[in-house]
Amino acid sequence: SEKIQALYTYVSKNIRYVSLSFGLGRYQPHTAAEVFANQYGDCKDKHTLLAAMLEVIGVHADAALMPSAHKLDTQIPSPSQFDHLITAIPSATDPAKIIWLDTTAEVAPYRYLIPSLRGKKALIVAADGAGHLATTPADPPFHSSQQVEIEGHVSDLGKLTAEIRYHLRGDNEFALRTAFRRTPQPQWNQIGQTMALLDGFHGEINKVESSDPADTEKPFEMTLGYTQKRFLDWSNKNSKLTLPLPTLGMPDPPADSKSPIVIGAALDVSLHLKLTLPPNESAHAPVSVNVTRDYAEYRSTYEVHGNELTVERAIRFKLRELPATRSSDYLAFTRAVESDESQVVAIDNSSAGTRDVPASATSDDLVEAGAAALEAGNAEQAIDLFRRAGTLDPKRKDIWSSIGLADLHLRKLDDAIAAFKKQLEIDPFDANANNYLGVTFVQQGKFDEAAVAFKKQIELNPLDNFAHASLGLLLEQQKKFAEALPELDKAVVLTPDNPQLQVSLGHAYLEAGKTTEAVAAFDKAVELSPTPEIWNSIAYDLVQKNVNLDKAQTYAQSAVDATAAALRNIDIDHVTSNDLAEVQNIGAYWDTLGWIHFTRGDLEHAEPLLRASWQLTQNGDVGDHLAQLYEKQGKKKEAIRTYAQAATAPHADADVRARLTAATGDAAKADEAVKSAENELLAERTFKISKTGEESGEAYFYILVVPTEKSAKLESMKFIRGDNSLRQAATQISKLDLGNVPPTSPPTKLLRRAKLTCESSAKTCTLALDHPEDVRTAN
Repeated sequence: SEKIQALYTYVSKNIRYVSLSFGLGRYQPHTAAEVFANQYGDCKDKHTLLAAMLEVIGVHADAALMPSAHKLDTQIPSPSQFDHLITAIPSATDPAKIIWLDTTAEVAPYRYLIPSLRGKKALIVAADGAGHLATTPADPPFHSSQQVEIEGHVSDLGKLTAEIRYHLRGDNEFALRTAFRRTPQPQWNQIGQTMALLDGFHGEINKVESSDPADTEKPFEMTLGYTQKRFLDWSNKNSKLTLPLPTLGMPDPPADSKSPIVIGAALDVSLHLKLTLPPNESAHAPVSVNVTRDYAEYRSTYEVHGNELTVERAIRFKLRELPATRSSDYLAFTRAVESDESQVVAIDNSSAGTRDVPASATSDDLVEAGAAALEAGNAEQAIDLFRRAGTLDPKRKDIWSSIGLADLHLRKLDDAIAAFKKQLEIDPFDANANNYLGVTFVQQGKFDEAAVAFKKQIELNPLDNFAHASLGLLLEQQKKFAEALPELDKAVVLTPDNPQLQVSLGHAYLEAGKTTEAVAAFDKAVELSPTPEIWNSIAYDLVQKNVNLDKAQTYAQSAVDATAAALRNIDIDHVTSNDLAEVQNIGAYWDTLGWIHFTRGDLEHAEPLLRASWQLTQNGDVGDHLAQLYEKQGKKKEAIRTYAQAATAPHADADVRARLTAATGDAAKADEAVKSAENELLAERTFKISKTGEESGEAYFYILVVPTEKSAKLESMKFIRGDNSLRQAATQISKLDLGNVPPTSPPTKLLRRAKLTCESSAKTCTLALDHPEDVRTAN
């Protein structure tokens, strides 16, 4: 056995595996001498060499043909079923006992087969041509284990510095051995960062060490150096932290309730954490857990000694699978494990009074903590930390940009500008300060000053893609298209994979009268990102210039179709922020498609789209489009009313008031129409419902609406938050007639958020639908 292992190890590690899936080499192996001389070969070649070496020591080996991606169908005797070949060594005394070897794995432990080759039928072909089927082992040839040891220290400013040590035996071991063998050492940090993210660590890996990937007789070991900023909120006397431990990743039960639950090969996982907190910080140990089943065992222990927290978690999987009838028991076990993993640790600080910056903090510590505070959204604290760092080290050149960014976060624009200018006084060649200054000037509406800042940045760095793009977009916004074009063109060259920049470039070309160049830029944008947002943006630009309306209609219709399909799949019990954005988006896409139909003179198809968009979004631009359509249809009364409403709506077009005056024939009448329309939009999305008792207060609901020809159908609804006493109002809301919501093609569903207000003295409650653009978060 030792000799077999030695020969297997030599062929596996020293003969490079190269797949040759073409020509004669696809079916016929090279001779053992050729493979030995070449020092490379495919699976057939490597088996041939190993078999020849084994014959020299009196051990006979057969070829075993296998399918790696699917199960063998024994009813179809075809060589096309096989895409891999491994080595099978039968026992001289017991033919049922076979040593299976796969030399293509290179750094796999002796007798280890990758998961896609385990538990499968293989066709064993002897030297005389006789063949028979045999099944490969379902499990690795050793007991699999994963041991993770973490030793960490939390600084006075809440930064975690830790060393994470992995000891692995099994499938993860093989994956990491292969990755480290094939990756140059300077790139090992990428492997470590990926491994950390997969295990739930969201900090930064700064060191990666490993044992020899080729030493397969021992478990594979890997050590990661790890840091996580703002791990602990040092400024709070009472805080909570999530334990820096890998997630265990319990196998999911199958979607089919009749299928067995596949747990996998026997596996032991143990996690150990030793975490040292700053002086005066004390932890409250979570509750230990012990859950035992015949198929798995899980236990955890938590201990606190002074400012040191020790955690042990271990799980052992003992059975390969469970029958479907035990799914409830398995789910209960999984919930227990996941609940323990989600336990947080309460931290108290014993210092008297308000927390202050630790006296031991260095300038670097303070800057790092300030950056973490800013990233976490605590800009006030960030500014204080940055200023303290500057006091400790007045020669630092990175303080004022950081303070400016914090001021920008707080919308203290004048303070931010002063900070960025101070940064440029200290370091006129700062890599980013001019860009930050330009962005701040844009937010103040000081476009000329912003342009100067971006141009200064380009002087310092002619290849700064952000500066070119920002300057180009700024000039485009000011309708200085001739000046914007060269900047956008450079930005596109510097950032060729940005579809939004391509759309902006196409828009500038259109405005400059260069239609061919515009269409080329639009086509590139669609090539980069064939999405509803890009389609709609291009379609709207084209229709505004009455150019290439066939393409515009195709893009707009695609945007509507894709978004309508997505909205039909909304689950009101699991609403996402993307669902909410899609409701706003389809209103914009209906408007674009309707405006294209209007521009082409197809008023019949334009009207329902523009009405649906206006009723959903109450956007001033959309109302202006619908009013123009009514005017074209000769519906003067509807046109005047809609012009007046559009003039009071958000995002009103600058010319809508002039069109209203022209429609009424008198400026005074236009003013009167606008005044009477001021409260109409809110009234159109406000409904009265009957009270069932003495309920009062406020509550928010989601309602899922299906537009129909006669009136909107309320399909379902869900209480979000507010006074619990108003939950019962759901019955009354479900009976609500939302009026005529124009159906569109294709049909879809609309998710709306509604605010219910009930006053104790009133006989009815008021339900007001929120504008889709005002509903940004799912909670």
